[in-house]
Amino acid sequence: LQREVRYGIYRHAKAPNRTQWRPLPIREALDRLAAEGIETLADPRVEAIAAAAKRGSMVKRVLTDLPVVARPLLLDAKSAKAVGVFDPVFVGGEPFQSASVRHRRNLFDLRNVSQRWLRDSLWDYLSDQALATNGKRATLATIQLRITSVVVLSYMLRQIRKDGGNAAERLTSEDSAGVGDLWGIWVTEQN
Repeated sequence: LQREVRYGIYRHAKAPNRTQWRPLPIREALDRLAAEGIETLADPRVEAIAAAAKRGSMVKRVLTDLPVVARPLLLDAKSAKAVGVFDPVFVGGEPFQSASVRHRRNLFDLRNVSQRWLRDSLWDYLSDQALATNGKRATLATIQLRITSVVVLSYMLRQIRKDGGNAAERLTSEDSAGVGDLWGIWVTEQN
């Protein structure tokens, strides 16, 4: 944890558009992590501790941002795929471009896609997009829309399949029709 925190503080200090972290909020954030017995910033409890911190406080900001800036120490491509998160940097790509913000690092949380086969396919697609040449790369907005679409598909498969759509080899054209029917109901009811 100490190594991850030091690296995270170092990376944060090098970021061009950063908030200033003062020693006391950093210390308070680390005391909270120690009180919970956290041994790595990759621990899912760190997210819960950050969520419980006072809204708008610098402690909350440190607890939220520290795992993000220390991410290169915490995850590589293989472990990120297993966890269900994606960052273009994991595969040697550049951040996806946005018209409003340049070079923002986004961690895409794919854990809402409950079917492992579908999440892995989405991860592989994002990896291909991250490594595409500049003229052929999707924008950040397009990537976010595609992720949302796959999350919706995952939800639909959970609704129409008894097995939740977890076995890709069992999907049939009936399932495709079921997705279409469910979509039709959602459109009719304006969901």
